[in-house]
Amino acid sequence: MWVTRAITVSLLGATTVACGGTQKHLEPGEIRVLPFTNIQHVNGLRGTVDSARAANEPVRVLFMHGMITWDSGYSRPHQAKIAERLALETAGPDSVFSVIRGYRFTVMSGPQPFVIAPPDWPPNKPPVGGELLPAEIRRTTWVERANPSVVRLIAYELRWADLRDAAKNRFLACYETGPVRDGYDCDPFTKDYLPNTDRRASANYKLKRGLLVRGLADAAVVLSPFGDVLRDDVDLTMCIIARDELRWRGIPVSDSVGKRCDLGVLASDRAVATNAARTLERARFAAITHSLGSFLLMDQQFQAAGRRASPNALATVQSVRETLPFFLLDQKTVFMLANQVSLLGLGRLDAVCETTDPKQPCPNRALKKVDDYIKAAKPSATMTTWVAFNDVNDLLGYELPGYLPEVGSTGALINVTVRNPGFRFLRSLKDPNAAHTKQADNPAIIEAIVEGFDVPRAGPAQSLKR
Repeated sequence: MWVTRAITVSLLGATTVACGGTQKHLEPGEIRVLPFTNIQHVNGLRGTVDSARAANEPVRVLFMHGMITWDSGYSRPHQAKIAERLALETAGPDSVFSVIRGYRFTVMSGPQPFVIAPPDWPPNKPPVGGELLPAEIRRTTWVERANPSVVRLIAYELRWADLRDAAKNRFLACYETGPVRDGYDCDPFTKDYLPNTDRRASANYKLKRGLLVRGLADAAVVLSPFGDVLRDDVDLTMCIIARDELRWRGIPVSDSVGKRCDLGVLASDRAVATNAARTLERARFAAITHSLGSFLLMDQQFQAAGRRASPNALATVQSVRETLPFFLLDQKTVFMLANQVSLLGLGRLDAVCETTDPKQPCPNRALKKVDDYIKAAKPSATMTTWVAFNDVNDLLGYELPGYLPEVGSTGALINVTVRNPGFRFLRSLKDPNAAHTKQADNPAIIEAIVEGFDVPRAGPAQSLKR
């Protein structure tokens, strides 16, 4: 009898499946600053655009994807929602170009080399400039709807999914994502693999494919030395944006068409390099990242900020090359639509050795001694506000932790509670994929990014509604 009742309740409950619970505005208490944060207001894009309008300058915004599959133009719907609130429209077709790395690479698994992408694969994306699966930048120009001749916002969409997917398709996906259909999720060299003959339940197959292969496997890629190629793509993208800004302001940067972006050429004159750094600090810039992309940008910004704290910052070609582009993030805001900062931070935890005799080496030779570890620590010299929008139903997104190594010197760290649209069954289940990927469809997030919000030092925060 109880089984019948349970089935009846389930059937009745199924009629209440809905997509409710989505926010319209941020409510008091949903904005939560982390310890050591000293900030009272997060500026939105409207304030940045308004200040840029007075100076007749454009605002540049970086969009960067993360986990799960992302196609070219993935950020256009998000850009359109932001532009609608700002009364902007596009000016002509997008400019799409590859990030020129300036080198080829081979992925190694032990002594065995694997070329990620042979020249004949994939057929619709042949190698560009002798490189293998380069990252792509799609640049979109937004102008005033009432005055189309005035540029107000320039969006840079970075897409590095092809290289990531090629690695997973070779080493993981072909063996774990189920039957191969038309080569999907499988490269030509492993499509004839011998699969596990045990039949997998359909639900388990979808979970493993969506959550692990297309999701958390990306974290393993980024933490590996192979992930340094993706980090380099982020550095080069920041270089390209910085180069555009410097040229727009009349600071000469040698033309590098078809070559790797390099601002190190400014190091020949210390005064020019310093002026370029101050110019980028004053530039109107923001970043909107998603998922793993949030970690990649934060990771590279921290590295650059540590180098910037060195007494030799901007003194050599290499220091200018590695540091100058990230001056764009000083006193700026990064809006993170889900992030893996806490998760991937587990892969960066350190252990230090303490011995009874300080003069003796540690028996575990892999560990640093406490004094050596402290001496090697690098302070940060860039203040960036990091705003993390978190849906608790997102299985791939995590709260920003209060124990970042750079806490107290990175700027503000803020967690924002959000409820993204998606399939919901009563109060017991919400689609975790939608919770992770539908951030751009949340009106409260769009409002917060555009209008900004107050963060009182005491008490909950209030969103600024227009």
